[in-house]
Formats: sequence, structure tokens, C-alpha cells
Amino acid sequence: MNPVKESWQEEEGCEVFDVRIWFKKPNDLYYELMIIKHSNEYYLLLEDGTTLIGIEGSLLQ
Repeated sequence: MNPVKESWQEEEGCEVFDVRIWFKKPNDLYYELMIIKHSNEYYLLLEDGTTLIGIEGSLLQ
């Protein structure tokens, strides 16, 4: 995901936030995703590295 993260960080006005979700069972299973902030709006970046799903800002509080 680093190349994807770097490409989004290069976009003007973008901030990238890493999110990692760990699961207790099975042990050590985790899922990584990113949240992109662009123009004061937040988006969930899907695995394809280009598709953004809008997130209402109050959900992140």
C-alpha cells in the first residue's frame, strides 16, 4: 500500500490516514485501509487504490 499512499499524499490538499483493524480470532489477522482527507471531506480508499467512498465527518469523531 505504500506506493498508493505516496501517490495520494502527493495530491494537492490531501492528507492520508492509515487504519489497521486487528482481529483476536484468528490470531494476528488484520486488515489495512486508508482514509483520505481532501478539501475538508473524508473518504475511505478501497483496495483498488483509486475508488473513494465518502464518509460523513461526524463518523470519525
